[in-house]
Amino acid sequence: MCAYKCYTMVHSSALKFSDKLFSLYELNQVMEDFMFGLSEASSIPSLLLSSVFQSADNHRLGQNASQMWTLGRLLPVMIGHKVPNENPHWLHYLEILDIMDLLFSPIERPETPGYLEVLLQQNLESFTTLYPDHNILPKMHFLLHMPRYLANIGPLVRHWTMRFEAKHQYLKSLATRMGNFINICFSLAVRHQSYQCYILSSESGICVNHLDISRGQTVKVTSSIFKEYLVDLQLKDDDYIFWLKLAALHFNENSDRPQAGTV
Repeated sequence: MCAYKCYTMVHSSALKFSDKLFSLYELNQVMEDFMFGLSEASSIPSLLLSSVFQSADNHRLGQNASQMWTLGRLLPVMIGHKVPNENPHWLHYLEILDIMDLLFSPIERPETPGYLEVLLQQNLESFTTLYPDHNILPKMHFLLHMPRYLANIGPLVRHWTMRFEAKHQYLKSLATRMGNFINICFSLAVRHQSYQCYILSSESGICVNHLDISRGQTVKVTSSIFKEYLVDLQLKDDDYIFWLKLAALHFNENSDRPQAGTV
C-alpha cells in the first residue's frame, strides 16, 4: 500500500500538474546521490522509470518490498525541501507515514488504537478527494481493521511476516535456478538442509560466502580483533584488511562490534 500512496504522490507532484514541484529526473538524481546507511545497504531503491507512471495498472514503482520500505520512509528526507508544507498531496503522504509509525511501533499506548482509527478514516477520505480517478485497494480497506487487532493482540510489528517472506525468497530463487520441478519440495528441502549443514560445520560457524573483506592498508591480520572470524579465509599473517563484512554486520578496524544502524 505504501507503494500505491508513493505512486500517487509522485505522479501528482512530479508528472501530472503544470506547476511541477520536482521532476522525475531530479528525484532520481537525489536517490542516486543519497547517502544510505548500512542498515539500508541491501535494500537501496532502484531509480524510477517514467514508463512505470504511464501504466494505470502498475503501482509498484519497480521496487521490491524492502526497497519500497526504504524509499517510503526516506522520501521526505530526499525531496521534502522541494514541496510546500501546505501541499495537500504531500500532507496526505506524510499522514500515511504517521500511520506506518503507529503500525510498526514496538510499544502501544492505551489511546493508540483510537487515534489510529481516526487517522485511517481521515486518510481514506482524503485519498478519495485528492485522487478520484484511482481505485481504493482492498489493502486500504483492510487497514481499517488494524486498530481492533492492535487493541486485541498488542503491537502489530510482533506479527510482521517480512522475515518469513525473506526466507521464502531464498527458496523461490533456488527453485528458479534448479529448473527441476519433479518433487520440488524434496529437492528444496535437501538443498536447504545441505546449505545449513555447511554453515554449521564450518570452524567459525559462519558461511564463508557471506563474509566479504577488502585488502588495503591499516590492520594486520595477526593483530586484528577480527582474527577469530577469518579462520576460514586462509589469509596469511602478513595480509592486511581494511574492513570486514560478516553476513549483515559491518566491522572496521576501529570497533569490535557492528557499526550503529546495522541489524
